[in-house]
Amino acid sequence: MGLIIFLIVTAVGIVGIVIAVMTYIRKQKKQKIERRAKTIESLCSYLLPGDKNGLLRKQLIGELQELTGCRFRDEEVLEYYLAIKGLQMVDLNTLNDPDTLAFLMEPTKIRLHYREVVSFYEKYLNQPQVKGMSAI
Repeated sequence: MGLIIFLIVTAVGIVGIVIAVMTYIRKQKKQKIERRAKTIESLCSYLLPGDKNGLLRKQLIGELQELTGCRFRDEEVLEYYLAIKGLQMVDLNTLNDPDTLAFLMEPTKIRLHYREVVSFYEKYLNQPQVKGMSAI
């Protein structure tokens, strides 16, 4: 009789621990998603100033989708732009937000073809041009 009670208590304990761990993991994932959304919004407000209604963001996403041939989701191309342009514009040495730093330092989720990367850099990144030099 004592062995059966011991096994039941042990089983209940294991189930309780599994439920607690699953709840903790779910909570951590939810917090990570919320932090990432907050980071994306802060980068959008920094890199796309004056975009109150989201029109610049929609236009940017449309241009990037056209550039990539609509191979990726809107969120993926926006995150690609924010990561690449953010690395160019944000001073990482003075950045105080660890979530933004982590976002900028992680590899992008999408990979563009060579011609797409070249077009992206020509269009969106500020490259100094020398007068009188050809672009060949």
